[in-house]
Amino acid sequence: MSFDLFAYRKLQDTAADCEDRCDQIEREMRDPKAAERFALKQSQAFVDQMEGFALELEDELMNFSDVACFWKDREHRIRGINSKFMKSFGLSSEKDVIGKTSDEMGWIINEYSWKRSEDDVLISGRCIRNEMVDCVFQGTLKRIIYTEIPIYDE
Repeated sequence: MSFDLFAYRKLQDTAADCEDRCDQIEREMRDPKAAERFALKQSQAFVDQMEGFALELEDELMNFSDVACFWKDREHRIRGINSKFMKSFGLSSEKDVIGKTSDEMGWIINEYSWKRSEDDVLISGRCIRNEMVDCVFQGTLKRIIYTEIPIYDE
């Protein structure tokens, strides 16, 4: 077994830094205002860390999923699509669909029924799972199975 003096000194330095930080926290906790500021700072750091994690997870789900998906705003305008959706429906760029409705894209045969369904999901929060609908993509009639889940950002 070999002994790494450099690693040992680095470990000692890290331990000393931790001890200094603990002493600083202990001093701050004696002052109620400082304790409150510390707690707020720590909770904000945690929130920032979780938001970063959520963005990474969203990226993984959206870009590496085997499920084609898109999301819309309350006015039924497409706000984003994942790479599987682009590939599945022969789109060359998000710009081809962003800001447009399904009707403007010419996808939906019965826009009124589809829009009513989307409104129901947005207003009631009800999920629609595994519904079948006929759509037109690039001039070809396709039967798809879709799921709608309300996700609110406000």
